[in-house]
Amino acid sequence: MTIRAKVLALSALLFLVLGGVELYVDQFILQPSFAELEREDARTAIRRVNYALELRLKSLGVSAAGWGNWTETYAFVQDHDPAFITTNMTPTTLKQLDVSLMLILDATGKVVLSEAFDLNANRPLDVDLRHLKELPPTFPWRANLREFRPIHGLIQTDQGVMMIAGSPVLDGNEGGPVRGMVILGRLLSPAEVGEIGSQAQAAVSMVAGEGAGDTDRVVELGTTTEVYRSFPDIYGHPVMALRVDIPRQITQSGRAAVAYATIYLIGSAIAVVALLIVILNRLIVKPLGRMTNHAVLIGEDKDLNARLDFKGRDEIGVLAREFDRMVERVSVSRAKLIEHVTQLEAAALETVRAKDAAESANRAKSEFLANMSHEIRTPMNGVLGMTELLLDSNLDAQQRDHAETIRDSGTALLTVINDILDFSKVEAGKLELELREMDLRETFADVARLLAIQAHAKGLELVVEIDETLPLRVTGDAGRVRQILLNLAGNAIKFTLTGEVTLAITVLEQGADSIRVRCDVRDTGIGIPANRLPLLFAPFMQVDSSTTRRFGGTGLGLSIVKRLVELMGGQTGVESQERVGSRFWFTACFATLPYAPLIGNRAPASIKGKRVLVVDDNFTNRKILMAQLELCGVQGMAASSAYDALEILREASVMGRSYDAALIDHLMPGCDGAELGRLIVQEKNLSSTRLILLTSSGQRGGDQMFQDIGFSAYLLKPVTQGDLTECLVLALTGLDKSSNQDGPTIITEPVLRALPPRLKRRILLAEDNLVNQKVAVRLLEKMDYAVEVAPDGRAAVTAWRRGGFDLILMDCQMPEMDGFEATAAIRSEEAGSRRTPIVALTANAMKTDADLCRAAGMDGFISKPIDRAKLAACLAEFLGKAECEVATAFMG
Repeated sequence: MTIRAKVLALSALLFLVLGGVELYVDQFILQPSFAELEREDARTAIRRVNYALELRLKSLGVSAAGWGNWTETYAFVQDHDPAFITTNMTPTTLKQLDVSLMLILDATGKVVLSEAFDLNANRPLDVDLRHLKELPPTFPWRANLREFRPIHGLIQTDQGVMMIAGSPVLDGNEGGPVRGMVILGRLLSPAEVGEIGSQAQAAVSMVAGEGAGDTDRVVELGTTTEVYRSFPDIYGHPVMALRVDIPRQITQSGRAAVAYATIYLIGSAIAVVALLIVILNRLIVKPLGRMTNHAVLIGEDKDLNARLDFKGRDEIGVLAREFDRMVERVSVSRAKLIEHVTQLEAAALETVRAKDAAESANRAKSEFLANMSHEIRTPMNGVLGMTELLLDSNLDAQQRDHAETIRDSGTALLTVINDILDFSKVEAGKLELELREMDLRETFADVARLLAIQAHAKGLELVVEIDETLPLRVTGDAGRVRQILLNLAGNAIKFTLTGEVTLAITVLEQGADSIRVRCDVRDTGIGIPANRLPLLFAPFMQVDSSTTRRFGGTGLGLSIVKRLVELMGGQTGVESQERVGSRFWFTACFATLPYAPLIGNRAPASIKGKRVLVVDDNFTNRKILMAQLELCGVQGMAASSAYDALEILREASVMGRSYDAALIDHLMPGCDGAELGRLIVQEKNLSSTRLILLTSSGQRGGDQMFQDIGFSAYLLKPVTQGDLTECLVLALTGLDKSSNQDGPTIITEPVLRALPPRLKRRILLAEDNLVNQKVAVRLLEKMDYAVEVAPDGRAAVTAWRRGGFDLILMDCQMPEMDGFEATAAIRSEEAGSRRTPIVALTANAMKTDADLCRAAGMDGFISKPIDRAKLAACLAEFLGKAECEVATAFMG
């Protein structure tokens, strides 16, 4: 759009704005102001009418006072002399007084004289007040019969509304005693109303239908403003309403003035705009048009030597001269630019060569890390695997200490390797998530089980809080979630000397196809100085050097956690206070499954309504156990000490409402859980309560010892919802001892894991390394799986053809035929028949290796050294469906 068009458009917009402003001012400011002035004028007029009516009532009161303060009236009220009536009450008396009614009453309220006259018809008036013999008991003025106070008001008669005024009957000198009252009245006829309007200088009329009220009602019509006022009678009831009509002269005059002003403003604006357009066109538009054409020529590279050569001294002239100078500088710079571009092209070629060299170096580094990871993990698998198997054998104290030291050192070394590998992925921007169906509840439980021994060894309570609204299945990377939790919770345990460590997960938002959760790791540890909090998630950062020496660590864990959380669409944070504790938290988003149930634990019908007592000195543990019992459908009660528990159990027994079971913490001050169990068993009235011991530290021979005391179950904390529910079902409904005649009948975690009995699954292990074969076979056999070993890929394919395998663990690097080729051969021969799950078992831990495995047709990926918990979780994912169905049926 040209400047001329813009000026015209701006002028039109100006007109529209001015018109809109004028309409707005007229509609919302002036007209309401005019109307308010007219309403105020109407209210003033009705006040004048009210005043005129009041004057007429007072005038009537003056006449009544003249008759009341008359000696003859005073004597007549006492002696009722007829001569008074004959002498004073002539046919013209009421007309001369200009009244329609006269009543004279004695002090008792009896009417001693009653006269009425129609002033308009000039004849006697038949009105209901004239026939009164005595004032009614409800008449408001009866109280004034013996008082000196005059009074006036309105009253409704059968002839219409009447103004009345009363004055006491006195001795002529305004003395007493008061012998009665003189009442004068005058009908409020239209003529009377008209006289009131004349006196008030307003058009007044009497109307019907207006109720009583203290506020005048104003009605605005086209040409008039009407105001209504309601008047009460002497009883306080509305008896009439008067209307005043006021012409709307202010609004009419105001509208005319606004119209004249609008015409004047529009005419002035048109003249100003026209003049402005002429001036702009001459001084600005034409010179700018010339400059535009000149700039176009220069832009098209047609003539860099042409100049505008303006002579003016205004801003346009200065702009034109500066433009000519700019063109001269552009001409000089153009030559320099051509030379510079040539140099840049040469530098770009050098940059490409450097980029290729950097990428080559990065590939070499990645290959080196992958090879080193494979070479280190292969022997580490043997070291850690054999150490785990060694720890499961009978060792003396010194041997066990040496084996545990080997295991802990190997695990620490593996953690450092994993951190370095993950950090290299972060640097290369190749840290990615492996999205699969997962169970967040089970992931939390796995982490708690892995860390429980470490926490209990330090005498710490490990507490797990899981939101009951958390969906059972979501889509996410279970391994990375587990890595984050292990890092944060491991740090919490490492830096906490006494107290507790809590893992909590809460649902923040839940949509139709996604969920956002918050995970908190709280501890009562040493805390972190406030000035070090911003540096925690940076690579290679520790709180301080002394902490590094005391607790160890690479300083990479939290930086990897932050990156993983960001990949999950979340945020990380920390709150801490020195010598009080810390709270590390992160949020994450997961996709929900449309077919997945929301809650995984339903209350079993067999224990619903049972009464269970929780005995624990730790408040957090009591709170969580009470919440878990509520989900189980049982009635929970909490006690903070053994002595409180005994008192509660005894009171319940006396009332005939004994508790069905008691969940007792092992380590409590004063009286521990074992001693409390002995005391309960020794009391005959309490022995029916089933005892379940919850302990933070397992011990050898504990099963038999606690069974001998009288405990029905013995579980390690933290206790998951599923384990607690199954334990209560078995303890309260009876354990089938026929399946285990020779072993202890106390319920433990192994008993729960074996219920219902696991089906013997067959697994084919394809592995060429003898050490790795031994480790994997021992681990699988301890999990109650049947294992067959194939030394290479070709043997694995041959074994698979024989059939009968539920899952294949496939090493990727083997002689003869590697794992990728063996998997491809198996998948090609299946051809739509039952698909056998194949899980990669390899020392390669790069994301690209996992992608290659899935591309070859494998279903899962486990890196070496083999982690027992990860292996169990992977096998449960592919082989646990039938067991889950049986367990679900068992839960009711």
